[in-house]
Amino acid sequence: MSPDNRRSLLWLVFVIVLVLASLLVRRVFYAVELAALELRYLGWLVLILLVGGWLVSLAGRKRDGD
Repeated sequence: MSPDNRRSLLWLVFVIVLVLASLLVRRVFYAVELAALELRYLGWLVLILLVGGWLVSLAGRKRDGD
């Protein structure tokens, strides 16, 4: 599997997990709703999502030493 395909697959899995978590776990849905109502929580939510995306992109990169 090429690194580009692997990175795309990891992004897809990341998005699917977020959607399933929000559908299955009511607390996630309420946290997103609260973040939309309270802007200070929205900033933290965006930060957490960006860090998660960054970690996915790190997992998809090919390492020089490996």
